[in-house]
Amino acid sequence: MELVCDVGASVGPVVRVPLTVHDGGTVEVSARIRVAGQYALWLYFCRANVPFEKMAQLLGEKLSGHSSGVPIPIRWEVLDAVGGAELASGDQITNGSNSWSRSEAGRLISFLQLSPGLVRLRATIKSPVPQFAEIQSHLELEFPK
Repeated sequence: MELVCDVGASVGPVVRVPLTVHDGGTVEVSARIRVAGQYALWLYFCRANVPFEKMAQLLGEKLSGHSSGVPIPIRWEVLDAVGGAELASGDQITNGSNSWSRSEAGRLISFLQLSPGLVRLRATIKSPVPQFAEIQSHLELEFPK
């Protein structure tokens, strides 16, 4: 998938792209970073037509020092789009939830420091997590509000 996103000085998502969890999806997208700073990489889940109890069981709670919910293995990297140098990366298993709203719930994957320029974001769910088959999900790189 080739998608180029552009962000100015406003806050909010730089990249918001579908990433399926239930079948081990992969995404690669370009983004132009215009503002240097700390960005957050999130995995968000749509709450539409999913009972709260089911979503809470799948995602788990926001508890300090305690992992809950169904684990999701993810590998991600942010590369300089011009030279290919790795700017940030991670290979981890996510647990718990960090954000809830009426429309979606999220798991924070990582914070990363980025400078202005064109970057490529790659992410892969390393193995299918079939428990999320009924839930739409997306990856989001955002400039924290």
